Amino acid sequence: MVLPERDRLSGCVEVDEIYVGGREKGARGRSRSEKSLVAAAADQDGDGTGRIGLCRMPDATVANLEAHQLDAVELGGRVRTDEWPNYSKRHALAYRHRKAVTGGDPERVEKHFPRVHRVSALLKCWLLGTHQGAVGKRQLNHYLDEVTFRCNRRTAGSHGLLSYRLLQQAVVTAPAPESALIARPQARSGARGTSRLSRQSP
Repeated sequence: MVLPERDRLSGCVEVDEIYVGGREKGARGRSRSEKSLVAAAADQDGDGTGRIGLCRMPDATVANLEAHQLDAVELGGRVRTDEWPNYSKRHALAYRHRKAVTGGDPERVEKHFPRVHRVSALLKCWLLGTHQGAVGKRQLNHYLDEVTFRCNRRTAGSHGLLSYRLLQQAVVTAPAPESALIARPQARSGARGTSRLSRQSP
């Protein structure tokens, strides 16, 4: 649903991370191990939200954050982030970087990053409400692509054009086999050499 050569976000772009996957005991801030980390970007359209970009990342290292920014944001754009040090190291990139001090306060985060905050809330509600939270890490990027497609075309006046775009992208996109879409349990060897899972019919 999202082509690699799509237009990148431009103008003033809010960038932040989103953690999805439910509650995790003993984990605070960015020290998450079970949750999925999603890099989010949203550009400004007047007082509202323009286009967005979402991508699952293995971790929030400087290299991964910079790679996401290069992929999502047009060079020369204005990027707004929080004060986390891993964002402050972006000075070497061709962006105008502005940091907002939030101190982790939810009210400040919503004030300085209203667009990304809105995208985060909509994404989590959609994953929980529509899919009951049953979205695995391996398939998460496919669902993020769907959210991006829907959001970036929410003002389209023609539903027929949306269907046309989907068909157009389908013929130029590599196939996604069942093994890439469905996570099957791994069969483990039992006492008699064959596990119960491996004996079951598919």
